[in-house]
Amino acid sequence: MRLSVFFVATLWVASAHAQERPAFFDTPSELVPVGAMTPGETYPLLVVLPPTNGTSRRVFEDLRGQVPLDAYYVLLTPGQPQRSDYLPRFSRYVEWAQERINADVDAALASHAVDPEQIFLLGFSLGGDTSWALLLRNPERYRGALVMGSRSSARPRRRASETLRRRRARVFFTMGRSDDEVRQRGIARAHERATEASLEARLVEFSGGHQLPPADVLSGGLRFLLRP
Repeated sequence: MRLSVFFVATLWVASAHAQERPAFFDTPSELVPVGAMTPGETYPLLVVLPPTNGTSRRVFEDLRGQVPLDAYYVLLTPGQPQRSDYLPRFSRYVEWAQERINADVDAALASHAVDPEQIFLLGFSLGGDTSWALLLRNPERYRGALVMGSRSSARPRRRASETLRRRRARVFFTMGRSDDEVRQRGIARAHERATEASLEARLVEFSGGHQLPPADVLSGGLRFLLRP
């Protein structure tokens, strides 16, 4: 019995050790201005995170037409993540993502007309999980998140909840009714926890599986998130 436990523990340590920092985190995010900007004004920043086997650029192109803003900045975070990049320890992946994205947001704030009070996280699947986790880890930086088709496994801490509540942060969760049950339960729990923490949060389901929401849900979610 002891030998079996030791063997399993050894496998777990070896597996965790094999999870290396993805090389794509060495590449800075791409900052893209959208629309005509007026000198002297500041504009929101949308930080888009990639799903498994996908890119942030593809996610943004799919939702771009629903953004209810004439002018804004988009931060396209790097990489096309694989499961081995974020498993078995998702928290390690989040730490690497946080380091990369915080540096890129700092650079955007220093060199462009980004409104520091209007920085939002957007992501689908893995990107949604990462968005929710980064919001809770950096409540003083991000004003809200659009979390799509994600298990949303991170849990709010008291201090983070207080900061997000004080800043009137918003979170829009959305999930297909035919998506995986684990994701459905996870996003429902995250929404419940956000509501219990008195955050302004909504959960909207739609007809479909593990996919981006339809245009009307995206449009409603982005209006909820980005309204003045």
